[in-house]
Amino acid sequence: MLRIIYKYKSEFFILVFLFSAVSNLFSLPEKQIFPDKSFFIYERDLSSFRILPENQNADAPVTWNYLKPVALDYDNTQKCASGRFCVEKIQYQKVDISYFAEDHSLPLKSLAFMKSSGTYFVQAESKKSKVIFRIAVRNDDSYTGYLSELTGVPFVYWPRFIQGHGHQTDLGLGADCIAVLIYGRRRMGYNIPYFAPGKLYSFSEKIGDSISIQNAKIRDGDILHFSFQTAVIYKDLPPIGRLSGNDIIFHTYHKTAEKLEFSELPYRKMPFDILRWK
Repeated sequence: MLRIIYKYKSEFFILVFLFSAVSNLFSLPEKQIFPDKSFFIYERDLSSFRILPENQNADAPVTWNYLKPVALDYDNTQKCASGRFCVEKIQYQKVDISYFAEDHSLPLKSLAFMKSSGTYFVQAESKKSKVIFRIAVRNDDSYTGYLSELTGVPFVYWPRFIQGHGHQTDLGLGADCIAVLIYGRRRMGYNIPYFAPGKLYSFSEKIGDSISIQNAKIRDGDILHFSFQTAVIYKDLPPIGRLSGNDIIFHTYHKTAEKLEFSELPYRKMPFDILRWK
């Protein structure tokens, strides 16, 4: 019924997508997924990029699904203590987006949920195969640009290396506060391992703290180290060079990695150091 209406009134486009999402809202979550292929693209290219399943018969019907992670606080240390490769399984909601496919491919410009930077998982499913695509979208090639690929990625405390696949954060599956910071450096080509927050001082220099905050000259990419939590100055807004309430911060604290103003940080009143990567 909705599809018939859409043919005559384009304003029902978003309504069709919402109907599809709601119809799958109560389906059982998927088990742990791993991307079969990853695409790293710029936000500006979303309007022209399309996914074409590999090794698929052009005449075979394909079902396209958006695998949306359920925003929970996952914890590899509490719920999975059987070994160093063990992880708590991330839950996913499967949303049928086949309606937006064209000529056996999926144009990203048609997807209402994929309009900005972040990590997205899309599954192409036929009778013979299932292929999961990871689309990592970034703003640019700066440190903060690479961080933007993790927008919307679930919070996973102590993300781990999964044997045969790779590290959860490198795969875009999940991250905690320090893993977010390290991911950006790794994407820039630095040979840096994932480590605990305390070791961050070995890879950075202190340029200020919450006591001498007026004297610290900050810039995009500087780190706020709250001992128990870390975050990144994503965008230094006027007054330039000084940490202020309207500066944009990138962090993951609960649920998902996100951007927000410094004034909105729930832990902003705690003591912190300002660090800069060496």
